[in-house]
Amino acid sequence: MTEATLHGLSQDLRLLARADVKLARDGRLLSGSVNPSLEKLRLSIQQGLEDLQDGKPVHQYQQLVTTGRSVVDTHRELLRSLRRQMETEMRLSVW
Repeated sequence: MTEATLHGLSQDLRLLARADVKLARDGRLLSGSVNPSLEKLRLSIQQGLEDLQDGKPVHQYQQLVTTGRSVVDTHRELLRSLRRQMETEMRLSVW
């Protein structure tokens, strides 16, 4: 388990947990809500990342990582779409 693996998994779960959220340009919530079960999983994996960075053992996070990978793999196409949407919005906000 590497930092890059845990970080990438955490970011993918962040996007999936917020897939139904619509924000205004100033960051206000317009509609939707964060999926609590995906957010809980993401936060647990994030804690594993922090423990790894602190030199603590992380073997207890293996089942969470396996579950997280399964969720990400199941929703791979949605993730691609969310990433494209995010990139488009970021490009538009620069202008």
